[in-house]
Amino acid sequence: MQEDIHDQLDPVPLPEAGVSTGMMAAGVLLLLTVIVLVVWRLRRRTLRRQRPAETAEHRARRRMAAIGTADCRAFHAQLSSILVEYFEERIALRSTRLTSAEIVREFRGNGVMSAAWQNLLEELFQECDRAKFSASECEWDAADALAKARRILDELAAQAAAAPVLANPWKGWTNARV
Repeated sequence: MQEDIHDQLDPVPLPEAGVSTGMMAAGVLLLLTVIVLVVWRLRRRTLRRQRPAETAEHRARRRMAAIGTADCRAFHAQLSSILVEYFEERIALRSTRLTSAEIVREFRGNGVMSAAWQNLLEELFQECDRAKFSASECEWDAADALAKARRILDELAAQAAAAPVLANPWKGWTNARV
């Protein structure tokens, strides 16, 4: 039985010097992957620069048009939220930290917007607050509320666009934000 075992192996040829075909294919594939990734990122960055940024006014108008609820409370909460966020973004009024009455007081103290505009803002905020916080169902006209909000937005946007820096008692209310 010992005679059947041979401890001798046939010689194995050494690999050829240089790069094998498989390694070369893997390298080419890796290089092509890197090139495609770089080109894709550059195109994405270029497209992002070409696409105009949505202005605060456009975003507010789009959000107003998208309000699609029949619930009085939800409708008025969304509407006042859109205006409050617009005030914060466009004129840097820290309105998300203020109540509706405080926002109206800030505009009255500032004196930039007309008295009619300020009264319209106060009227709309009072309507929104009644709808959001009353215990009973409210009577409401969505088209009228949206028309008031659009008028408020239009007049403030026009004022902000016309003045390089709006006169203000609070710091940071500038036309620089778009």
